[in-house]
Amino acid sequence: SEMCIRDRYQRRVRDPTRRNNGDSRHPRGPVRGTEANAGMKAIAFGKPSKCDVEQTDGSFVSGAGDFELKFALVPSDPSLIEFSMSAETSGWVAFGWSDGTPAHQQTDMYTGVANGGACTVTDQWSTSKSRPAVDGQSDIVAGSAVCSTAGGRTTITFRRKLSTGDTLTDLPVENKPVLLQWAYATSTNLGTVHTATGTGFVNFLAAPGSAPLTAPPTPAPTPAPPPVTTPTSFAVDNGNFKLAWTVADANIDFVMEAKTLGYVGVGWTSLSGQAHKASDMMVGWVSGNSGTLLDTSS
Repeated sequence: SEMCIRDRYQRRVRDPTRRNNGDSRHPRGPVRGTEANAGMKAIAFGKPSKCDVEQTDGSFVSGAGDFELKFALVPSDPSLIEFSMSAETSGWVAFGWSDGTPAHQQTDMYTGVANGGACTVTDQWSTSKSRPAVDGQSDIVAGSAVCSTAGGRTTITFRRKLSTGDTLTDLPVENKPVLLQWAYATSTNLGTVHTATGTGFVNFLAAPGSAPLTAPPTPAPTPAPPPVTTPTSFAVDNGNFKLAWTVADANIDFVMEAKTLGYVGVGWTSLSGQAHKASDMMVGWVSGNSGTLLDTSS
C-alpha cells in the first residue's frame, strides 16, 4: 500500500555554448548562469509509487534520510508530547498531520525557523495547498521551543498538549494512524516554496516495540504486469515540446523537454476535455547550477 509520495529530479542542458538572453517568461524571472543556456532544456523526474519513509519506535525518517521527526510523551507530564523535527537545511522545517482527509486538508501544522540566535515555531492550520494560516490560538507550550543548526542540519524541538481543547484549528494526538506531511526549504522566509516534501502514515502513540506502522488495510493488489522498459513519447509544436516516459515495475520516470529558457510543465487529468480541471501537474526550470521541480495541481 502506498504510504508516501516524494519527487526527485535531475537536470540536463544541451548546447552549452549559448548563453541565456534574459528571457523573462520564466514565472520567477529570467534563468541566468553559465549553465542556463539557450537550446533544449530537459528536466527528468520520477515519482516512486512505493513508500520511501518508515516509522520506528518514536520516530519517522524519510527514505533519503533528509527529514526526521522524533516524538515522545513528556515523562514528567504525560499530557504533553514533545516533537523534534530535523532536516538537511538551514531554512524552515515543517510537519503536520491530517485525520481521514487528504494532504493539506484540515491539517494541523507546525513550522520552525532557526535564524541566528532566534528560535521561532509557528502553530498553523492548513485547508489547501496554499500557505497555511497561522492558528489564532497557539498551543505550543511556552518556553519549550529549542532550535539548533549543526553540520548543515536544522533541528527544532517543542511541546504541546495531546488535546489542546481547540477543536477548530488543532487535531488531538491519539493512538491511531494519521497522515503525516513534512517539508523544508533552503530559506528562512516562510513564504518560500518548499525544497522537499513527503507524506506517510504514523501513530504518535504507538506502543514501544510494536512493528513499524503500515497503511490501513486495503484489498489485495492486482498482480503487476511484466516490467515495461521501452520508453513511450509524445511531441507537439514541431518537436519544440517533448515528453517521454518509462514504466518499470511500480515506478514511472518522465523526461520533459522544451526549447525555452523558462519553465517547462506537464500535467494530466482524468476529466475528458477539461484541461486544468483536477489536474496533477509538474513544473520545472533550470537556474544557474541548480534545477527546481514543483509538484502542484490545477
